Amino acid sequence: MEIGEIKSGSEIGRGTGSEARFTKYIWLACPHCKKERWVTTYLYKKNGVTLCQVCSGRKNGKINAKLWGKG
Repeated sequence: MEIGEIKSGSEIGRGTGSEARFTKYIWLACPHCKKERWVTTYLYKKNGVTLCQVCSGRKNGKINAKLWGKG
């Protein structure tokens, strides 16, 4: 897969029925950690944010940096 590639949910195994056929996903990489993953085009167009969940949590202070990696 290449960055920016767009596919339907049914092509990548996400969702069921008509939801999977009509929901489009784009393959993106997080600008901080470079983790690649599928993001819905709706959220990408709405927010323009490409952070993964972990980096987003760090940015918003929802992950305690002192405990990060200990567990």
